[in-house]
Amino acid sequence: MKILKKYLTDDFKHIVYEILGIKIKLKNFHVSLYRTVTGACKLFDYIADIENLPKAKGKLRNIQNQAFDILKTLDNICKRHQINYWIDFGTLLGAVRHKGFIPWDDDIDICILRDEYEKLLQILKQELINTNYCISENISGYNIFNVKILLKNQNIHVDIFPVDKYPAEIVNENLNELIYNKFENARKNFNKKYPNKVYSTSKIQQAINDIKVFEEKEGLISPNSKFNAPVLFYGMDYPHKWKYKSFNFSTIFPLQTLEFEGYIFPVPNKYEEHLSGIYGDWKSFPKNFEKIGYFWEKQH
Repeated sequence: MKILKKYLTDDFKHIVYEILGIKIKLKNFHVSLYRTVTGACKLFDYIADIENLPKAKGKLRNIQNQAFDILKTLDNICKRHQINYWIDFGTLLGAVRHKGFIPWDDDIDICILRDEYEKLLQILKQELINTNYCISENISGYNIFNVKILLKNQNIHVDIFPVDKYPAEIVNENLNELIYNKFENARKNFNKKYPNKVYSTSKIQQAINDIKVFEEKEGLISPNSKFNAPVLFYGMDYPHKWKYKSFNFSTIFPLQTLEFEGYIFPVPNKYEEHLSGIYGDWKSFPKNFEKIGYFWEKQH
């Protein structure tokens, strides 16, 4: 007989502790907290215009400025070498909603097709010699292997995420679900071979090479694919948390441009549709105040 049991009631309003058959029912704190946070979000949406929030200041703004300098350097390199990339995730959201950084954000995200991603990596290794920047292909202690450009001796960076091509021309709800399941299974098998730990340089390179192997085994990529406009999906190098992993080629290309911090950068063709896939209601205040609070501490 289990001495202590803990479970939620069917309506999720109470937690029940059962000790030796005696039940004690307490109001579920998480329900109250959820309602409080949801109510606060609705209030913010009602009384404040998220698009007109003031920019960050102090320490956080300094971090943003230094990350932006990295982006400008990267943009210049890509233009000189005719490499296409686009800003994505929080950086894209910032461009669309704020014409710059989200006030509580502190890094920059860009995406690039796999073949140009690999080409860019080799170029960066030459271009960034004798600069204040360095390249990382692995987060120490984790099995994450996307490229970062970092300010030396500081965790100020631009993330570069590869995008792969799925052998189909149009993504729909069913195909998106199929790609998601294939991705999750490929990443699960990858994690077994490469768990979170510190890796040597040679092991990092082996893991990076194996990403394609695991994707191909699941049918996520095909070396013989002849599609001119294949379905695109975020590469397995970084296991993004959202279910929106695949999108039509026309969602990204041809690239458009938007202002970000006073400069013009490439963005996806259907950028609002793309943001809705990632974030849902991206025009309202986020429901996760923990992240806002964490970055707010960097203001000072």
